[in-house]
Amino acid sequence: DNDGVTDYEETRGDTDPLIADAAIFADLDSSDPYYDDIMNLAELGIIQGFTVDGETYFYPDQFITRAEFTKILLGVLCIIPREEAYELPNVFYDVLNIDEWFYPITKESFLQGFIFGYLGEVNAEGMAPFKPNVSISRAEGSKIILEALETLGVIDISSVTVGEPWYLPYLEVAQDLSSYLTIDTTLGEGEIYVITDEEAAYHSEALTRYDFIVMAARVLNFYNCYDTQDTDGDGLSDYDEVYIYHTDPYVYDTDDGGVSD
Repeated sequence: DNDGVTDYEETRGDTDPLIADAAIFADLDSSDPYYDDIMNLAELGIIQGFTVDGETYFYPDQFITRAEFTKILLGVLCIIPREEAYELPNVFYDVLNIDEWFYPITKESFLQGFIFGYLGEVNAEGMAPFKPNVSISRAEGSKIILEALETLGVIDISSVTVGEPWYLPYLEVAQDLSSYLTIDTTLGEGEIYVITDEEAAYHSEALTRYDFIVMAARVLNFYNCYDTQDTDGDGLSDYDEVYIYHTDPYVYDTDDGGVSD
């Protein structure tokens, strides 16, 4: 059916090889080099789209907000907000309402120790703002990803210090993490990076949703926590269900045939 998925994969994944399957996102073409990565991230529940008139859109060119960035980052790293993250007291002076969808996301990132808000705008009580609806630059995003990976023990960047300008050392590390890894990985095929040299040249530009998903896909290429996580307890990791067998990582028996995946 020429829909970008082989007949073998479709029959294994319980879709019809004679009928072209519509993409999850109406504004994403299957010829996109990161198409499969985006689809897999959607199937894992890490990213969602925007539904308009019955169609779901990814909006790849839309600038990503700091709240969206944080939510996706926690998802990529398999970090689930703890119970404390849903409760008061708040940790940022502009994120006060526990009913806001991003409240537990932002507090968990603070408790994890890789997002502290804008420290240059600390108030009299010693609290900083998070600015959930503000965009985030490539330099800021790279630094936060690196610090999150260090928090999880994936890399060690303790020797890296703020430079002049502040972001330069982080951009250099983000282009090649191989010498900073503290885990063994057979993923990545030797290409262990978050941004390219060309992208680093545009360090001050605001990240789009597509830009960040590309960075997230690269992280999963050398550190994939879903490789061992088995959400539905069927004996297959979430990673294998989505990337290899095309079954639902949240359903024990995807085709409802009476046998677990």
